[in-house]
Amino acid sequence: MFSGRFGDTTGSPYLEALVNFPRLKKETGVSFLVDTGADETLLMPADARKAGIDYRRLGNETFVGGISGPLKCFAEKAFLVLSDNKRLIIYGINILIADKGVFGSGHCPSILGRDVLNRLRINYNPSKKRLIFVKVSADFVVPLKKHGAKRIMRRFQSRMKELKRLPD
Repeated sequence: MFSGRFGDTTGSPYLEALVNFPRLKKETGVSFLVDTGADETLLMPADARKAGIDYRRLGNETFVGGISGPLKCFAEKAFLVLSDNKRLIIYGINILIADKGVFGSGHCPSILGRDVLNRLRINYNPSKKRLIFVKVSADFVVPLKKHGAKRIMRRFQSRMKELKRLPD
């Protein structure tokens, strides 16, 4: 079981995660907007910049439909890592990276979609500011007592501290 949060100004639900891009050799902490209406997880340009992603290295161009119309994206294999402080919960996903030109210079949050949310149970109670997630399934679960897991957890916690909260 692990907690999300509600945005300070919007009251929207968020969940922090570490995202690792093996092919690009990049990783970053991301504050994802929890969106049960999104089919897939989407990394927005501000978070892609923070991760140091070089758009010239991206391929697998695709377009996704959204409320604002078609959005140009690039599909990239990634690991999304969550933690309940006893174990790391890891999902291997094809994350969509929104093209750097979308939404001008404004910040839109990255989206955690049903490709991950369908594998979690959510207790959503905004009146009590409680947003609790329970793992239903995962691709990998690493108990923190196993060899090397404590080092991974320290890296996870370090990346999460780096997470600069943008207005939400």
